[in-house]
Amino acid sequence: MKKDTVNKYLVILIYLFVTLGVLIGASFLLTPVKNNNISKERLKKYSGLVSELKDLEETEFEKGIITEKLQAKNSDNKTVSLYDATLANGYGDIQMIVAVLEDGTILGISANVNQSIGASLTKTYVEGYKGSKINQPTTEITAPTVSFSLDTANAILEEISKSHGIVEEKLTIYEELFGKDYTEEAQTKPDLENIKGYKTILVNGEVLAHVYHITGLGIYNEQEKASIDLNIILSPDYTILGAEELEYKHTGGGFKKKVFAYLDELADAKVKIGEVETFVSDVTGATNSRTLVKEMLVELSKFLLGGE
Repeated sequence: MKKDTVNKYLVILIYLFVTLGVLIGASFLLTPVKNNNISKERLKKYSGLVSELKDLEETEFEKGIITEKLQAKNSDNKTVSLYDATLANGYGDIQMIVAVLEDGTILGISANVNQSIGASLTKTYVEGYKGSKINQPTTEITAPTVSFSLDTANAILEEISKSHGIVEEKLTIYEELFGKDYTEEAQTKPDLENIKGYKTILVNGEVLAHVYHITGLGIYNEQEKASIDLNIILSPDYTILGAEELEYKHTGGGFKKKVFAYLDELADAKVKIGEVETFVSDVTGATNSRTLVKEMLVELSKFLLGGE
């Protein structure tokens, strides 16, 4: 073979190899590579939650309270979802950075609590959720009294729980008491200011309960005034079976839980509506709100049983 011909083939081969190399390099540039589009600055906030992060990638999610959602593997090669979420209330806002395993376990959690009241205590309490489930966060730390902050933090975790695909079917109080085959039958509305409605609950045509929509206006938080609206569920002999929240404008969080603990206590003790006034409760706290609810129940008993 002539020398010129050999040189010509060499040039062609070199050209082909160079072209092939360029094409391969371009394909790497065009193919999305995990971690390439996630800067170290973005990952810094998660570094304290997970010992090691690898195979990071963007995850689709519905933006709102949650502003970022990533997925990665930890040092045990388990899939971890990383969330950044923020929600405001009347006292500022709360940002939560949460790492969650596939089964919903909170692997790590940090909170930036920008609240004018109880910020430090709220932060400590919320970060104590580590190790519990995202849909049922629990902690051994004593809850602070800043219920508005805790309500905000729990609303964030609820949104993360939904995004994580952990959605539990919640039975209504009527389904819990009477099963799913119950029916409701509206009755004539009492012409009273504090009793707004009345219905019966039936199963296979049998009346199992009467439900009264009661409302009351009372003081909470020392001098503020707001209303509470409840459906009180009574058996045909007027035993308290339970209560359904309709509208609750008093302080939420732990205070609200105390009120519903009181109502649950009445139901568990099978207290009749006429016995509420003399019933001695073991529930303490949320005194103003509990007192208002008790007064509402006493008013209902007077309507049902007569009396001054």
